[in-house]
Amino acid sequence: MQLPFVTRGAPQAVTGQAIGAAYQALDPQSPWANLKAFVSRHFRLLLMQLDLVLQVWTPWASDAGAELLESFVSWLEPLSGSRLRLVLPLLLRHGLTLALEHRRRACALIDAVLSGSAPGALARLVLHQDASLCEVLAAAEHTWAP
Repeated sequence: MQLPFVTRGAPQAVTGQAIGAAYQALDPQSPWANLKAFVSRHFRLLLMQLDLVLQVWTPWASDAGAELLESFVSWLEPLSGSRLRLVLPLLLRHGLTLALEHRRRACALIDAVLSGSAPGALARLVLHQDASLCEVLAAAEHTWAP
């Protein structure tokens, strides 16, 4: 997950899309060939790593952070309510730290995650609301409200 930041500005910079393409180029028999299934299987670990990487790198490379978030969202299968509970705070927290020009991209990502979620996921998300999720959602509403 750090490659897009470490190689940023290099002639052969690695992007999140290049990481996804590398997975698709694997042998179809490989357990990692299906990127969406791999991400689904290791969802919590990858989300934790993404969160840490974005905390460290995004203040200095907002464009790479926004691109990595977009790529990660494209690797997700439709999310359940419990997974939405984990992804939304991450998207909101890091979306708010992005440079202003990238915040609209973060809003579009949140919209894509919500619209691509499993049927009934938002209704189940309400059941999972806790204090931290409510605080993050309130901060986002305050920041992005007209």
